[in-house]
Amino acid sequence: MKRKLLSMFICCMLCFSILYTNTGGVQAATGALSKIEAEYIGDDLTYGEEIVKDDIRVKAYYSGSSKGYRLDSSEFEIDPEEITEEKGNQRVTVSYTNDGVTKTDKIRINIRAPYVESIDAEYLGDGTIVGGSILKEDVEVIAHYEDGSEEEVTDFYFNDYKIKKGNNKITVYYEENGKRQKDYIEVEGFDGKLLGISAKYYGGTLKAGSQVDLSKITVTGNFDINSRYRTVESEVTGWTLSDYRLVPGNNELIINYQDKTNTYTTKVVVRAEGTTSQWINQNNKWYYLQNDGTYKTRSWLQDKGKWYYFLNDGSMATGWIMVDGKWYFMNADGEMLTGWVSINGKWYYMNRDGQMMTGWIMVDGKYYFMNHQDGVMITNSWVGNYYVDPNGVWTKTR
Repeated sequence: MKRKLLSMFICCMLCFSILYTNTGGVQAATGALSKIEAEYIGDDLTYGEEIVKDDIRVKAYYSGSSKGYRLDSSEFEIDPEEITEEKGNQRVTVSYTNDGVTKTDKIRINIRAPYVESIDAEYLGDGTIVGGSILKEDVEVIAHYEDGSEEEVTDFYFNDYKIKKGNNKITVYYEENGKRQKDYIEVEGFDGKLLGISAKYYGGTLKAGSQVDLSKITVTGNFDINSRYRTVESEVTGWTLSDYRLVPGNNELIINYQDKTNTYTTKVVVRAEGTTSQWINQNNKWYYLQNDGTYKTRSWLQDKGKWYYFLNDGSMATGWIMVDGKWYFMNADGEMLTGWVSINGKWYYMNRDGQMMTGWIMVDGKYYFMNHQDGVMITNSWVGNYYVDPNGVWTKTR
């Protein structure tokens, strides 16, 4: 019985020794420390935040063995101990010393922006009209961050709302780095009569000939509230922008708004740059912007060996056009065609200048007759004493 108990005790001690060795804490290998491997398994951190050593896994390797031994967080050191970089990633040196031998490894910790913990929203306006909207410029929002800093933000937004008469409680939201916070503002709603409109453009300088992003324009109505010698401003929607072409310099664009009884207009200035001649596409029409900032009109343009014509409004011509009493045909790309041209099953001939020919013509040594009225090639008919065959070629005389 004693022998059996002794055997069991020896087996337990061996198992405990193996378990203790494999879980680290005591070097089981007899060789010298050869290297360490460190890995960061924690979350992204912010500037100034402490680095938690328990979020770092470190294994020690010894000569004579390929097995790594897990170290406890109390056995290794890190430098620095907190995030000192403001963006990008933080490089951290991990070191471990055993029997006078020190080995190091480096880890990288991603740095994130501080999360927004709360916001304070304040309405600075005088109210708005019933059914109107709130001007963002009348709202101030301060974001408070987890690191104790604060900053005024402008890319906040409101919940869906409908202004009614009296006091209105509106929710203001601000979202950053996947975290959304909210606060409330109170806005008074009034009955009002529109007196006029104004507009502001919040975009930057554009390229001449480009299109204006309408979301960068805010149109504001000035309302008289119940003839109390007091007005309030409210953003209006449903306005339109008159046709325009951006040329280099300041461009005054006309904005139109119509309510149930009146039409109101205002102007907004948009600056554009660009002096190099270029093709411009606006509203599915092509134009040619010249060096002086004007568009080519009522004139020809040769570009890359092809001829184009521009109408009174500056748009590129397509199809049939008459210039100085002569007919020309421009294809769908605006290119002037020459030679034989088939249009709707009928043949026409344009000379080397692109002009439609009429009467008798000779092409490649053969005679054809083109109708004097519309230029269509005559086929399989007598033209006076001359017969033209189904291909339009003069073949005999009577």
